[in-house]
Amino acid sequence: QFIKADVSGGFADGREVNGVVGQRLRAVRILLAEDGPDNQRLISFHLEKAGAHVTVVDNGLLAVQALTADHTLQGPLADHLPFDLLISDMQMPELDGYAAVRALRSKGCTLPILALTAHAMAGERQRCIAAGCNDYATKPIDKLLLVDLCCQLLGKSPTQSASKTAPNTPPSSPPASDRYAA
Repeated sequence: QFIKADVSGGFADGREVNGVVGQRLRAVRILLAEDGPDNQRLISFHLEKAGAHVTVVDNGLLAVQALTADHTLQGPLADHLPFDLLISDMQMPELDGYAAVRALRSKGCTLPILALTAHAMAGERQRCIAAGCNDYATKPIDKLLLVDLCCQLLGKSPTQSASKTAPNTPPSSPPASDRYAA
């Protein structure tokens, strides 16, 4: 039996071909808060190849505004969030990822949040989790790990084994979305 690869270089059932992930994030709406233009393009590219719809904002302030009803930092959380997942760099201008995540969680946001950081220091993962993130990944981003973490946070079963983590990234914690339930 033959399975035809889709245009993204992956199989329609989500398997990988030549290091490219199939449509495992099909129709998932992701808000990416990242201030670096190169990282914006690279991360968006990998997520879109996996089937996601990606909206990019340049900082944490814009991320919070994208999720509030009146598009302000002080406003209440929108009734119907336009995204399924937030991926946030933690070091950004205007409002860093830590403050943005704390602001969203204080408003009752239960959206899964994946922290991205260039810091691979031992306490950095705990700092991200303490701010309210569900999980953490270090830069440079491993595209397969990124898609796996997104799938895990969204409750989708990842195709790659969970043990295939990047050497500088701790294993993923279980989704903490229940921790933030109202």
